[in-house]
Amino acid sequence: MQTLSNGLQVLLVPTPSQVATFNITYRIGSRNEGLCQTGDAHILEHMLFAGSKRYNGANGMWRLEEMGAILNATTYMDRTNFFEVIASHLLPECIAREAGRLSAPILQAARLAKEMTVVRNEYERGRNNPYGRMHSRMMNVAFLEHPYRHSTIGYLSDIENVTIESLQAFHSKYYTADKATVVVTGKFDHNKVLHSIRS
Repeated sequence: MQTLSNGLQVLLVPTPSQVATFNITYRIGSRNEGLCQTGDAHILEHMLFAGSKRYNGANGMWRLEEMGAILNATTYMDRTNFFEVIASHLLPECIAREAGRLSAPILQAARLAKEMTVVRNEYERGRNNPYGRMHSRMMNVAFLEHPYRHSTIGYLSDIENVTIESLQAFHSKYYTADKATVVVTGKFDHNKVLHSIRS
């Protein structure tokens, strides 16, 4: 693993496979949320699939699926993770789009309104799951004041009142290169991939 000048940690793991994985993990999660901001980290994860100023619309994140990629993301208490599994020769497409949503994401109120349906659905699914309810109550008891006490999905009252300004501020504060680790696996040219990440 090496640390770049901007603090980004990079681990390149060449393998014989023609299928590559690009994984970026930010060391941020629901523990970083402030009062009345529960769920912000998770909602922001959803929002970042809108892409960036350079890569958006038909050429945004979901363009990677048209190239044959599988992509997804997860958020938890201490981390938010984005990944793409794609043909090795298409790694630069992933790198460019991930760099875009780190530096210049599209965070607009109209997009937030669309994502709220999905987020509320996930919230309700958790509320209807016995394990989810048990885990939430257990964390409430175990952590009286620490941010771990609230679930990553957040409280419904906070979710329904989230603002685009709050999400923009969260991204600006926490989505920085020095809080991220990139892991790349697959058959690729080490120097070319590292150059793409540095660019």
